Order: sequence, then structure tokens, then C-alpha cells
Amino acid sequence: MAEASFCKSCGAPVTQFPLIRRSAGFNPMLALALSIVPGVGHIYRGKPFKGIFWFIFVTFAYAVSYSFGTLIHLICAANAAFSDRLREDLLAP
Repeated sequence: MAEASFCKSCGAPVTQFPLIRRSAGFNPMLALALSIVPGVGHIYRGKPFKGIFWFIFVTFAYAVSYSFGTLIHLICAANAAFSDRLREDLLAP
């Protein structure tokens, strides 16, 4: 059987990461809340490698300076929650 992108039984998206849901029911506020731990909001969104990148980057930023780390952490959280919405707004005519 070729790799299917949706389950034939329930219609849910199929992913190589079974604990990650890629559904239309994405909640940006949940992604924002999960970003208390840097990168977890991205992992919730179905972007595990981006989540790992953000975790490492935010950890490094906190090592440099607490204020710099806080700024990067806020950017990480906003990116996890609102990046698709911003992209849609920029591409709209």
C-alpha cells in the first residue's frame, strides 16, 4: 500500500509521528500555552524539527542573557501560535 495521507476509516491525517496531530482543529491558544516550554507549541502543530530548533535556540538565548532569552521565548511562542495566520494575511490580495 502506498503511503496514504488520510485514514480511510476516519479521515484523520496520517503522519509519521503518531503523537502529533495535524488536524483542522488546531488551537492557537493551546500552542501558545504549550510554548511555556520552548518548541512544544511547534511540536503540537506537527513541526517537530522546528520545535527542536526553537528549544535549542531559546536555551542558548537564555544562556546569553535573561532579557534576550525572554524576548526570543516570546517570539517562539508567537510563532507557534500565529505563524500560519500571519502567512495567510501576507499572501491575501
